[in-house]
Amino acid sequence: MVVDPLELSLEAMKDAAVAEAIVRLGLVATDAAPTIRELLDDETGAHPRKLCSEYRKRGQQVPDMEKAALGIRKNSFLSLDALNELTESGRGDPLTAHETVLLRATFSVSRYRTIHSYRGAVANGTIKAGALSFEYEMLRCDCPSCAAMDGKKVKAEKAAIFAPATCICDTANYAILGRVDWFYDVG
Repeated sequence: MVVDPLELSLEAMKDAAVAEAIVRLGLVATDAAPTIRELLDDETGAHPRKLCSEYRKRGQQVPDMEKAALGIRKNSFLSLDALNELTESGRGDPLTAHETVLLRATFSVSRYRTIHSYRGAVANGTIKAGALSFEYEMLRCDCPSCAAMDGKKVKAEKAAIFAPATCICDTANYAILGRVDWFYDVG
């Protein structure tokens, strides 16, 4: 049975966003889900790059020789715990793997929050159901699937939280904007 992500609580949605990002990107092992979730729950407002950098500083650091083998500077921070969470693909760029996964999950949760809040306004009668639609806004259109979505308007019930299956973006960094036709029933 497929569950509509909007039927999930925010906490369950965060778990789903982390799982989707891990599976789609393949940069960190599924065992890294608690780490990504902890970083996603950070309420400081810090950018994922900063959060992941701080995470990589925690604990015992990878020896300099191993850093050289990974192609990173010896003054870079990379804990053994962070390294052990990386897949072979993630080891290709070990300083950004966690960040990329976290960014993707963050964008999914952001879209969830937007859609969920507007649907809440429909549920409480602030907005009439037929007056609500959503518009996709791409922040960068390197991906043909995302480029095709840019500016596309969809009915409220068709708004998607997760990137389309054909998306080749790492972070799926697009927003979804609520559009309300306040004159929907005038006329």
